[in-house]
Amino acid sequence: MHSYHSRNLRVVVVAMLTAGAILLGAALPALAGGAPSTTVERTSGRAAAAPLPVFELVEGAKGSPYPYTPRSLTIPTGRTVALRITDHIGGCALVTDFPHLGPNGSTVRARVPVGQTRTVTIRAPKPGHYRYHCSGNMYFGVIVAK
Repeated sequence: MHSYHSRNLRVVVVAMLTAGAILLGAALPALAGGAPSTTVERTSGRAAAAPLPVFELVEGAKGSPYPYTPRSLTIPTGRTVALRITDHIGGCALVTDFPHLGPNGSTVRARVPVGQTRTVTIRAPKPGHYRYHCSGNMYFGVIVAK
C-alpha cells in the first residue's frame, strides 16, 4: 500500500511541476519586460469592430439660410456610420426621416429636441443619392453614398 501511494504522489508532483514550468515559461518574457510569444485575445465570437465614422448634421445652423447644414453629406457606401444631429429650430424638424438608410432598407427616424444633439446610425447599402427630410416633408437634404 505504501508503494502505491508513493507512486501516485510522485505522478501528482511531476504533473504539478510540469504545469508550473509551462506557466512560468509563458510568464517569464512578460515579467522580464518583453512580450509573450503569443497573445490570445478574447472576443465574443466576433472580430473587434472599428469605431464608426461620425458625421455632423445641424438643423437651423446659425448663419445658414438652409434648414439642414450641410445640405449634402457624403458617406461611405456599405458601411454603418454615426450621424450626430443637433437641432436649433424645432417645428417639424424635431423629427428627421432618413428613408432606406436603416436596417434592411427601413427608414431611420431621428427625434431631436431643440438645443440638443442625438446620434443615430445609418447605412447606405449601395452608391447613390438618398434624400432625407423633416417629418412634415418641408425641409430636405441629401446623403451621397460613394
